Amino acid sequence: MQYYAIQLSGDGGVVRHPETEEPKAIEVGELDDMQTAIDQACQQLECRHIFKGVITRGNGLGGYLVADAQELAEMVVQ
Repeated sequence: MQYYAIQLSGDGGVVRHPETEEPKAIEVGELDDMQTAIDQACQQLECRHIFKGVITRGNGLGGYLVADAQELAEMVVQ
């Protein structure tokens, strides 16, 4: 399954493109499961996993939410 890291601001909100309102996301890759995707995203983005797919760059610095393609598509529609 394809996984993405959706950018989160320092207050935990989803960072969106100013014109399209789509969530800013970085492709993590085609991986077998969520845990592998989280591990890959942590390594790729130099973050650490804190809880249920949320990875952080540090206290108050924001981070990412690891999600599959379907979850990302649902966020785009909203």
